[in-house]
Amino acid sequence: MLNKFSTWIGYDSKMHYRSRIAYIINGCSMLLAALFLLFYVFLIKFSPAIPGTMIYLFSTIFVFYLLKKKHFKLANFLIVFGFLMQETSIVFVLFPHEIHFNLYYFIVAPITFFIYDIEDPIERIGIYFFTGVAVLLFLVSEMGVYSPYAYQPTSEIVKLFKGISVFTSILSITIVFHIFTKELSKVHKELSQMANTDSLTRIYNRRFLFDLGDSQFHLANKYNRSFVMILLDIDYFKKINDTYGHPVGDSILVQLTDLIRSQIRKGDILSRYGGEEFAVLLKNTELEDGVHIAEKIRNSIEHHEFTTSSNEPLRVTISAGVVEYANDYSSFGEMVHDVDTALYEAKNSGRNCIVPAKDAKALAK
Repeated sequence: MLNKFSTWIGYDSKMHYRSRIAYIINGCSMLLAALFLLFYVFLIKFSPAIPGTMIYLFSTIFVFYLLKKKHFKLANFLIVFGFLMQETSIVFVLFPHEIHFNLYYFIVAPITFFIYDIEDPIERIGIYFFTGVAVLLFLVSEMGVYSPYAYQPTSEIVKLFKGISVFTSILSITIVFHIFTKELSKVHKELSQMANTDSLTRIYNRRFLFDLGDSQFHLANKYNRSFVMILLDIDYFKKINDTYGHPVGDSILVQLTDLIRSQIRKGDILSRYGGEEFAVLLKNTELEDGVHIAEKIRNSIEHHEFTTSSNEPLRVTISAGVVEYANDYSSFGEMVHDVDTALYEAKNSGRNCIVPAKDAKALAK
């Protein structure tokens, strides 16, 4: 039911977080207005407060209409302006100070900072203006400048409304900050993922590979563990680009990524090393098993029919080097140097083959 209502009012979890916060704040305002309207009608039977509250309730419904139509600036203005008008009538006209409805003025600052973009000059003025007005009205309310209010509450009603105003003020601010911090965490995660991920293949990039490699190297050195790195390269990839075009080449890289991922374990690390080169870090793996996995990858790629834009089948092969962590390595960079040498030897040995780094060293001698 909630999902249907969200769809009906135009809420989309993929929209900008400020727009989502505006939806949620307006929804909280609507529920709060409905709650107080019920209090005025059924609990204290205070008719002077009913018209203004109903107008405010309808204004929140109208804001949902504006948000659905993507009129975000007007909607944001009405969210804050409508709240201030409703709050001011309650604080200065309808109820006495001891109920402490003026605490709601504290909500204005976080609301404006979260739904307005401070980078926009006009919206920045709106933030400062509404926040300043809220602070001024709060200070005036604390000085006891009131018009004669129409409602004389009993001590029980004072306690009830005071508790409601304090609780809902704290709850409202908590909700707003929760939404903001959650969205901020999400944005940070997305930015981190963008920084660490190759845009084409959606796997780790070379920079993050070295971060993970250094971490694996440290763990292997500290706990006497073993891990293996495979560095593989697509044979004659330039010829594929020259013959079929770069879009087909990009498609081959994406398909090959999926193929490699299907041949390794979930906890292993796959990254795009650069161009047509890929790297795999196999955790808790020794050289013999690493060579076996590399051979599985090579064999699956050799017998796989890659598709092109014209659905023409295309065969691809790879060459790869494999290196195992050893105590005589002083850094992950040294391992990368040796596996790169092994890959170079695989290329010189006719391609479409696997060469362990220790064999490459023996050949070099």
